[in-house]
Amino acid sequence: MNQAHLPTTGRSFWLKLIACVGLWFALIVSAAAKPDEIRVLIVTGIDIAAHEWQKTTPAIKAELGKDSRMKVEVLDDPYRLEATDLSKHDVVFLHFNNWEKPDPSEKSKADLKKFVEQGGGLFVLHFASGAFSNWTEFPALAGKIWDRKNTHDPRGPFQVRIVNADHPITQGLTVFDTDDELYTGLTGNKPVELLAAAKSKMTQSDQPMAFVHTFGKGRIFHTPLGHDVRAIQTPSTAELIRRGCAWVAGRDPLPAEMAAKHFTLPAGFEFHLVAAEPDIINPMTMCVDELGVIFATEAHTYRWGMNGSPFNPPSNPIKRITLGPDGRAASTVVVADGFADPVIGICARAGKIYATCLNELFSMDIGPDGKGVNRKLLVKDAATEWNPFGMYRVQIGPDDRLWLSIADHPRGRPVELTGSDGRQVRLNGKSGGMVRCKLDGSELEIATQGLRAPYAFDIDPWGHLWYISNGEGSPNIFVHVIPGMDYGYASRKLSYGWLAGAEPLSPPVRDMGAGANTSALHYYSSMLPQAYWGDILISNWGSHGQGSRNRMVSRFRRAKAGVSRIGTADTELTEASPFLTTSDPMFRPTGMVLAPDGGLYLIDWHGQDDENDKSGRIFKITYSGGDKSEAIEIPTPGAIARLKPAALVPLLSHSNHLVRELAERALVKTGSFALKPLGRIVVKGDAFAAANAVWTLVRMDSAGAAKTMAGALKHTDARVRAHALRQLRQATGLKLGDTASLSHSSILSPRFSRERLTKLATPLLKDPDAEVRVEAALCFVSPVAVGEALLRALEVTHDRRLRYQIGLELARRGDAASLKQLWQRDDVEDKRVALIAMENARYENTPLAELANELAVQDFPTRFKLLVKLGGSIKAGDADATLFLDRLESGELRLTGAEAELQALHLIEAVAPKQLPVKFLLACLQSDNALVQSEALLIVRQRALADPACRAAVRKIARDGTLGDVQLEAIFTLGVADTSLSKDDWLAWVKHPSKRVVTTALRALRQSARPPELVQVVMDAASVRAKDDADIAQELDLTLRMLGVSAARLDQLKLKLPGRKDKSTLAGAVLGRLANASPTLGRLSFSAGLTSCTKCHSVRADIVKSGPLLSEIGTATQPQYLVESILEPSKIIKTGFLSEHIETRDDREFTGLVQADGDRLTIISSADEKVSLHLSQVRRRDTSSLSFMPEGLEGAMTESELADVVAYLISLKAK
Repeated sequence: MNQAHLPTTGRSFWLKLIACVGLWFALIVSAAAKPDEIRVLIVTGIDIAAHEWQKTTPAIKAELGKDSRMKVEVLDDPYRLEATDLSKHDVVFLHFNNWEKPDPSEKSKADLKKFVEQGGGLFVLHFASGAFSNWTEFPALAGKIWDRKNTHDPRGPFQVRIVNADHPITQGLTVFDTDDELYTGLTGNKPVELLAAAKSKMTQSDQPMAFVHTFGKGRIFHTPLGHDVRAIQTPSTAELIRRGCAWVAGRDPLPAEMAAKHFTLPAGFEFHLVAAEPDIINPMTMCVDELGVIFATEAHTYRWGMNGSPFNPPSNPIKRITLGPDGRAASTVVVADGFADPVIGICARAGKIYATCLNELFSMDIGPDGKGVNRKLLVKDAATEWNPFGMYRVQIGPDDRLWLSIADHPRGRPVELTGSDGRQVRLNGKSGGMVRCKLDGSELEIATQGLRAPYAFDIDPWGHLWYISNGEGSPNIFVHVIPGMDYGYASRKLSYGWLAGAEPLSPPVRDMGAGANTSALHYYSSMLPQAYWGDILISNWGSHGQGSRNRMVSRFRRAKAGVSRIGTADTELTEASPFLTTSDPMFRPTGMVLAPDGGLYLIDWHGQDDENDKSGRIFKITYSGGDKSEAIEIPTPGAIARLKPAALVPLLSHSNHLVRELAERALVKTGSFALKPLGRIVVKGDAFAAANAVWTLVRMDSAGAAKTMAGALKHTDARVRAHALRQLRQATGLKLGDTASLSHSSILSPRFSRERLTKLATPLLKDPDAEVRVEAALCFVSPVAVGEALLRALEVTHDRRLRYQIGLELARRGDAASLKQLWQRDDVEDKRVALIAMENARYENTPLAELANELAVQDFPTRFKLLVKLGGSIKAGDADATLFLDRLESGELRLTGAEAELQALHLIEAVAPKQLPVKFLLACLQSDNALVQSEALLIVRQRALADPACRAAVRKIARDGTLGDVQLEAIFTLGVADTSLSKDDWLAWVKHPSKRVVTTALRALRQSARPPELVQVVMDAASVRAKDDADIAQELDLTLRMLGVSAARLDQLKLKLPGRKDKSTLAGAVLGRLANASPTLGRLSFSAGLTSCTKCHSVRADIVKSGPLLSEIGTATQPQYLVESILEPSKIIKTGFLSEHIETRDDREFTGLVQADGDRLTIISSADEKVSLHLSQVRRRDTSSLSFMPEGLEGAMTESELADVVAYLISLKAK
């Protein structure tokens, strides 16, 4: 209301009214909880004389107050609880005991129960376990209670052990000493999750010291510690109290302000909080502009979509964060919001941002108020995938072009991009890849493809592209990219080992093991010590599930050129060393970027997993150690812009990355005036400055700049010469990573003569450096010239990446004579390159494909023997797989050694030929190698037991074995697949003195329907053994129930069975059995008919199925996560394996995993049934939060069988 428009009469009345309304509004605002507050109500005021609540309550309040989020109120009369509005609080903290007094009112009890059921947190401290002594529902709330029959050790010192170090409350805590009362015998049937324990001197047994559980939607934390002020102030006890209180409130146990002390960095480094919730929530990515302003994106709908988001409404905003003098967030502005999917990539320059959202790359100008305006679509993908599989990161490369990474499309259409100029590119198969374009979205071109989740990437000063995939088991790799390479994921049928770089003909990559890496940053800036110059820092989000151990940042050193080779065994990166580790249980790094001063910004999603929990952090890492180099002057952007070319050129070697970048921009603006000083640098400057000078000339994009760049071919550093050759080739009009012959079918306008480049490249064919020779070879047009030049380059290198590139380019651009010459050489490593060339020629159908096919068939025995010698084999996806199996059965091809036999058996399983090589299988069944026998038994069990010779061989193993694993597998094979077994056969097994034999037989028996008379015989025999063995009793009970035996008959057996356990208790029991579990029996259950996990999961990298690959699951995850995934499959679903609900136009509904192929969808149900639909038949598709993996598997397996399956999964580790 404008005062000027108030009526003259009664103006004072209106002014008073405005003042009152303003005061009223201010009071409401001040009373409302801040987004990060945790409102705690301590209920106290009654206790026994030994518990001085008047002293302990202030101590509790003080300890909670060390977490600035805690806003504590005290209710010093429990009987006033009925008049208290609990909805104004996040946590009710019970700190009283009405030992000889009546309980608080029934209304108080009902209100407290409702508060917890609806999601409120409950904290039970010390003797509050004995509160509400006449309330029958309190044990379910508290988990365990003091029931007056219990006691405690005399007050004194004892040690508290952390028994679950993976829980957010206890992660990072260690064993600690305290002086307190140690309660014994707390009672209660409610399953709880034990976090800490201590051994009682009185009972000589462990007693719970901290545990958690849930009631309705609410969380409860209970600790019997905290007898008095001294006990409460014990540092670790106080930490448990603070963390437990935050956890029951649904918040991060560690407040942002205290985060720094939970991170470990090398000496001299410092860790600073920059921003936290509510300023930033679940940050997905960030960038920093030249003025130091941060742009960050929040993910409200990651994976779970609009319906699964905890935000109402979700908006996935882009935020602009301006820092204050202290380096902390001073103001936050929403640049843009209203996105249905998260913005996963962002970069900024000169008042403009470039960002990706699912299937769009767009730009926006930043207005004076920080808001985004003038949004322009630059690149669009025709496919609309599920949001973790859209466009990923975007950055402006050193060539002044936008570089973009795009995920594979496992369920939808292939990646088909259209730029702003209408130009289209399509990636092979359903693979992901990387492209680049101009800043306006024009001139799209493919840099590489055949990638799985290429989440992040970086370009080093010498023009080499590096990308990192995100997601273990897929595999999780770091790649020094070969330009134009198709790495094969979702574009061709390849094994996991090939994709992971572990096979002799696979392109070199580094398998990163467990976790999901989120950024890879080459460090070339001014803050860190000189020893870090050129190192690569990689952030790891960690494995799925609570308690992931690999959430960290690692440091990789670059090895000197020519000293090491790239690959899994030989690599141009030295082994990783930890750079940053943490005990913060919620730390989940999603990215890392350089700050203007050369420090590091680290963004933290902050959560137990990838759920949206409304928290988030941005940190900064700085260095102030004693070996820090002298302070380096960093000129301002304005000062740099005013410099002349002669003063700008020296800045190309400046240690600060932003100074170099601003100098390059300024030089580009000066145009031809900068060519002369740049020409001197590219010839005689230091290597780093020369490389940056080449980039500056590339950005100028002119004939004069290309001519000046040619001077770099005379530089003494080979990296500069190779870099210049790559850029000059593109200046002649070639695409990046052009896979066609050297023609002008280019999207670029030529800036340099092809003839001139060929002339300049000719003397470099004899360069001492192999990379220079390769780059020079690719400057020629004639296949003969290219082939001969590539072979000359091969003579001077042992680098695996370069040798693979030579094979690839020979297949694409070389001649037949060069390929024949290479294949006829005696050197094994040269033959490897020839095989690589043949494989790529056949895959890409290049002009050399016909010769490659001819050599493959004519010299098959030679080629196979060479593969084996190199450590490889024929794989299911190979064109020669059927030829291999035919020659194996005919006897033309003979295998020697267990390794070769295993590889052949793996191929038989993967290919599943119509005609099995029975002679070979029989030989394997008779092998003296247990692994060979086991693999053969698996194939026979699945397909060949009907063959009399195979059945006889299996019976011999079952009869004549020494009760080893192979004999058990033979018994299981016969029990599952041999319908000719007699009652005597079964009786011999169920009466066997070995418990493992009896268990194996019972598990085999329940895999299919059996005649009633056989069931009766087994029941009579096994029930005798079951009376003395609880595990056999469980196995028999489950077997009989699954075979249809009535409950009445089962009751007559009077088997001693444990009570039914809820999932939480069952999980604990299974984990407790792992030490004595059998991976062998677990393998059999894993592949058994009724609970067959192999319908959807493969444990072999060369066999692709609808569910996640489990070949290295034991390396990647913790046992707790495996148990949880079996018992609660929908709790955490691996990215890429969410099921979908499909509604058709004729009112049919389907739920399952969806695979897309062109205009058709295949829906795979949990029963492994497949339905194919045309896209035109689909009315609606929705992502489901339910797992494709069926619920209730615990009902089809005994407790010990579950433990065996988990033990088997744990045994599946990286070789």
